[in-house]
Amino acid sequence: MPAQASVVPSVRWTSVVLSLIPPLACVIVAHAALGPGNDPIVVGLFAYLFFRLVVVRRIICRDHRSGVALTRSGKFPEAIAAFQRSEKFWERHPTLDRYRPLLLANIVEPLEKKPWGLRQFAVDDLDGNRFYFHHD
Repeated sequence: MPAQASVVPSVRWTSVVLSLIPPLACVIVAHAALGPGNDPIVVGLFAYLFFRLVVVRRIICRDHRSGVALTRSGKFPEAIAAFQRSEKFWERHPTLDRYRPLLLANIVEPLEKKPWGLRQFAVDDLDGNRFYFHHD
């Protein structure tokens, strides 16, 4: 029986850093606007969730998401057209394309309060690295 080799992907630290900027920026802005005593972490994370769910998913990635849905339903010509529109969007917006990891990091565990009092959420970047953010 042949031995199975384990493959561990290398970490792309540039992508890691870029994917952490949006949620941290939202928390910092909320902290600056509300002050330290008004729970800026929760406000910042809600702002980031709004950004991810409305701006990124419904506006920026609209055509890509449409293409995925059409592919799943077997409507391949329409899916190809949707993916082409998505590619054209990124070609028309090279700055957004350059900073795509900022836009497309994925929240895999929503903000929740743990039984021991810790508030936590988790984010996956484009390379599959998972980051946990905590606050007591």
